[in-house]
Amino acid sequence: LVLTKLDVVKNVKYENSKIVWEKSTYDNVEYKVCINNGFITTRNNYIEYVLAPNESLQVSIVVVSLDGSLINSDELKTEVIYKKLAPVSDIQIKDLGFDSSFEIKWGQVSHADKYDVTIELVDNSGEIIKDTLQLSDLSLRFFKNENTVKIVVRIKAIDSTGNYENSEEVVKEYII
Repeated sequence: LVLTKLDVVKNVKYENSKIVWEKSTYDNVEYKVCINNGFITTRNNYIEYVLAPNESLQVSIVVVSLDGSLINSDELKTEVIYKKLAPVSDIQIKDLGFDSSFEIKWGQVSHADKYDVTIELVDNSGEIIKDTLQLSDLSLRFFKNENTVKIVVRIKAIDSTGNYENSEEVVKEYII
C-alpha cells in the first residue's frame, strides 16, 4: 500500500480582506492554518482576516486528508503582507488656452502601472458628460464643451500584476 502525500500549499497572499492560497488538487481535505500562534481549520482555500496597509503576519498552513487516505502535506511557513498602492497626488488641471483644451497631470505612484481616470464635464444646467479611461501615462489632454462650468477628475492607481491592492480614488475639481 502506497499513500500519496498532499502537496504543500502555494501562492499564499493577502487580497480583499482574506488570506488566500491555491486550492489543493484533492477535494477531501481541510487546511490547518496557524496565524500568529492561533489555529484555524477550514475547508476553504482562504481565511477572512483584516490587516491594515503594510501590516504583516506570520502564517503556516498544512493540508490534511479528511479520511486519512493521503499523507498530510509539509507545513508551509510564510509572511503575509497587505500591500496597497498610495493614492495619486499632485493632480493638476490646466486650461491650455486654445480650442477649449485642457490637460490633466498627476504624480507617479510607486508600483502602479496604470491609472483609471474619469473625467466629468458638468454644464450650466447640471448635466454631466462622463468618460473613464485606463492609462499608463501620467497626463491626459481633452476638450471641454462650450457650456462646461466644472470639470471633475477622479484618478485611481492600478497595479495590474496583482501584487498590490489598487489605491483609493482621488477627486479634484476645477471650476471654469
